[in-house]
Formats: sequence, structure tokens, C-alpha cells
Amino acid sequence: TYMEDIGFLPLNGAVSPGAPADPDAVTARFTHQNEQASPGYYSVFLHGGVRVELTTTSRSGMARFTFPKGDRRGSVLINVTHSVRGALASEVKFVSAREVIGWVETRVGCGRPTYRAYFDAVFNRPAAASGVSQTAAPVHIVYMKTRANPHVRYTFSSAIRPDSRPRSDLRRRGGCRGGRRRLC
Repeated sequence: TYMEDIGFLPLNGAVSPGAPADPDAVTARFTHQNEQASPGYYSVFLHGGVRVELTTTSRSGMARFTFPKGDRRGSVLINVTHSVRGALASEVKFVSAREVIGWVETRVGCGRPTYRAYFDAVFNRPAAASGVSQTAAPVHIVYMKTRANPHVRYTFSSAIRPDSRPRSDLRRRGGCRGGRRRLC
């Protein structure tokens, strides 16, 4: 997939819409002792206490972020300007309180043609709020209430052609039927 061009990053607490000034400076630290990997499954605990679990199928994937107990709100940053090869243009649209679609245009490599990576992400519950960082490089922020339920799950699909329809592909292959039952 081309998910290397589209970053989803869980952060503890609320992130103000004016921050971060430099989205590429926002990182998630971890140590390899906090990783677990097996075919079709990856898990890591981030230094802020968020557990990240990932699994994929051939055309879609699933992630679960478990925020620390007691956190009132967890944030998920969607950074389409952080493409591995640099973003030339991008767009993100909140289709509903649970679904986000978009694309990023980037290059294949040294002077090569450009391509667009399209994505669709559907969260397991509605966002408490969403916003856009008003900086030179916009970052889209999804806020989730996490005190009563610390688990935030989303399925995603990506494609490099608009006629590939990542949205319909996600509905056909994604969700608990397409990923490992461990995350459902």
C-alpha cells in the first residue's frame, strides 16, 4: 500500500488546532523492548503510554490505539504532508464523524512522475470533534473521548488510482472480516 505517504499518529490528550507548528517535528518515541511482531500483526507501546496495534490484508488494514486509562481525550493526527518523498498537494475530507477520505500527491523518485495516493479511514465510533491545524503544513486532527472506552479502532484502505475506489474496497475487504480477529 501507499500508507507510507499518509501518517496516522495517536497522541495523549487534546491537541490545540493551532499546534503543531511543524507537523514533521511531532513524533512518537518507543523502544524495541516494547514491540511485538508476528506475521500479520505488529504492536508497540509508545512512550506516552498509547498502545498501537496494526494488521493488514492485501488491500486494507486495521489499527487499534489503546490510550492510557483515565485520559479524557485521545487525539489522532492525520498528516498527509509528511510523504516519504515530499508532498506536492493533498486533500482531506471528513465524510462523517466516523469517516475520513483524502489523497496526497508525491513523486516516485528523482525526477520521476508524480502519483496520488488515495485513502479512506473509518473509525469504530464517532469523533468527539475534528479540526485542522492552521499552519503552513496542515494537519488534520480527530479527537476521541477515551475515558470510558480507551480503545480507538479504524480500518483503512489505500489506492494509487481514483478509479481503484479505496472506499468500496474498504467495505468489501476491511473491517474485522479482513483483518486479524485479535483487533476486533
